Amino acid sequence: MRPDKTQRMIADEVLGQTAEGHTRHLLTYLSYDKGGNNYFHGGSDPRGYSLIVRIEDAHADGTTSCMLFSGGRKRFVEAARAFAPRRLAAIVPPADIMADMQATMRAQDAKERAEEVTR
Repeated sequence: MRPDKTQRMIADEVLGQTAEGHTRHLLTYLSYDKGGNNYFHGGSDPRGYSLIVRIEDAHADGTTSCMLFSGGRKRFVEAARAFAPRRLAAIVPPADIMADMQATMRAQDAKERAEEVTR
């Protein structure tokens, strides 16, 4: 994940190596979103801070890749009218929700790895 002033990294857990030799990471971070219409799901996203958990592969050349549309979980945490760096730094995401999101993504990764072995 590229550093961004509207994001704060909470955890970066290494899940292991992929079949292609990339290092797989489970990233957990808070992010500010301006909200508005979302054309992918046809609804509207709220303005504020969200907890995001996703899997990202780090390549040897320094680039990263992740699965779009199905490769992560996002949960709205707190409404905000505007981005505030101090507020982003102060938010403590609910531990039970964060742990559940991380467990879901670990299970998804384990399932994908098992499918790779059977191919």
